[in-house]
Amino acid sequence: MAWSVGTSVILALFLTTLITVALQTDWGAQLLWRTASHLASGKLSGEWVGGNLSGGLQLRNIVYKDRSTLIRVDRLESSWQLQRFPLKWSVQYIRLGTVDVTLLPGPALIHQLPEQLTLPLAIDLQSASLQHLVVRSDVNEIHFNDIRLHANYDQLTHALTLDDAVTPYGRIACALQLRAVAPFEVNGTIGLAGKNAESPYQANARLTGTLQALGLELDAKGMHLDGHASIDATPFAAVPIRRALVAIRGLDPQQFNPQWPHAKLEMRTTLSPTDDAKGDLSQLTVSGAVSLSNAQPGAINAGLLPFESATMEVVLSARKQQLRQLTIQLPGKGTLVGGGEMLVPMTGKLTLQAKGLDMHVIHDKLKPTQLNGPISVQFSGAMQEVQLELADSSLSIAEECYTSTARLRAHRVALSSMQTTRQRILHSASIAWPHRREKRTPKAYRAKIPKRECR
Repeated sequence: MAWSVGTSVILALFLTTLITVALQTDWGAQLLWRTASHLASGKLSGEWVGGNLSGGLQLRNIVYKDRSTLIRVDRLESSWQLQRFPLKWSVQYIRLGTVDVTLLPGPALIHQLPEQLTLPLAIDLQSASLQHLVVRSDVNEIHFNDIRLHANYDQLTHALTLDDAVTPYGRIACALQLRAVAPFEVNGTIGLAGKNAESPYQANARLTGTLQALGLELDAKGMHLDGHASIDATPFAAVPIRRALVAIRGLDPQQFNPQWPHAKLEMRTTLSPTDDAKGDLSQLTVSGAVSLSNAQPGAINAGLLPFESATMEVVLSARKQQLRQLTIQLPGKGTLVGGGEMLVPMTGKLTLQAKGLDMHVIHDKLKPTQLNGPISVQFSGAMQEVQLELADSSLSIAEECYTSTARLRAHRVALSSMQTTRQRILHSASIAWPHRREKRTPKAYRAKIPKRECR
């Protein structure tokens, strides 16, 4: 019995000494680092520079690799203390130089809701900084700079504050809190500020709810736009979004391309996923209602868009986009009603029925009309085929033409006057225009119209 007690005491003293050496000496820390690198079977490597586990480490050229990720860190410097009663890890600083993260191709990871997020000790991270972060994938490469944050865990709640970070989209800051036990309540704010050319923009988001049912409210302003989005997310479900409501005010097509017409558009849409995805996001389809209103409608030749409002039901997927119950309200009493479908790549068809179409509000050099009839537009890449048969009490128009980025070809155009019974028929004509960079003089447009086929 005495021998057994003596052996236990000696073993306890040996373990205590070993732990003390490992925690408080540089030699012990270096030995543990080498042991960990060896046991990782090639997944972890790096150069130990100095420090110990009780006060902080300095490492260089750290590399970690698994099946999905490759991480390279050029340098790491840290300073911390471990408090025993109560057990707490106080970190004065962690400083990283360049971190290069490569996301390796492979099967998608399945994310499951954790049972708990508790840790055996409290943590107080007073300062963490990262000079440069690169995230690479087989699709793109994103760079972040000057990342500064601090964090805290009191064994009840995780708290993270991103003080500042420079991203390709602007400077971002956030404050997040997450409860460590189910249902994992979330509360947080995110702010983004940037500038596009000389136009500043700002976005602010608020997170509420739980990890299983997350709510996101987003407000954005800038570049003459004012937008709001409300999203009900389910991050750990097969389909990560239940509903998205988006409203954008002040949308002007001319802001995106100076050659496009000017408008003051407001768009509202509510989208939700259908049930046909079955957990495969590549097969995800969303549907919902979309409405557009134009506060400044006008004629095309005035550089404006000749419509007041539009409503439709949309069905959207990666392969196909459908417009249903499309109703376009034109200035006056004219309407266009119909629907369409577009496939990937750019092929599709739009079918409309015109009622009370006034050509004068579309182009103010044309006479007023009240045209009724079908309009069909088929497109494939840069080529469009337009067919229409419109008529009112005084005029009838039948047209079939083809357009591309360089040419308009009229296969058949028929104009009839109901009052004089005069009819003009054009069987074939073409108009070619120059490249968009060429100066468009009156001689720049070339037309071929066989005179003998007009009467």
